Amino acid sequence: MITTAKLATRTAHLLLVRVAKLPMTAVLRTHTTGETTGSMKVLVEAAGDRILGFTMLGAEAGEVMGCGADGDPRQAAVHALP
Repeated sequence: MITTAKLATRTAHLLLVRVAKLPMTAVLRTHTTGETTGSMKVLVEAAGDRILGFTMLGAEAGEVMGCGADGDPRQAAVHALP
């Protein structure tokens, strides 16, 4: 059972966020490789542009490194090209 004190403690830690999603079909490099399945998702602090989390599912996702950006998943990814 959640008591009033526990509920107050939990709500005191709430953080408002924005979520941006981008399908891999919108990433031009995936069309070059022919692997357009997957998506990117970034979790951004609502009050600012601090990236709290970034996830990418798809072929060659291991070649992508997250970086500080303004919450646009296309800008939150740095492609490591040979």
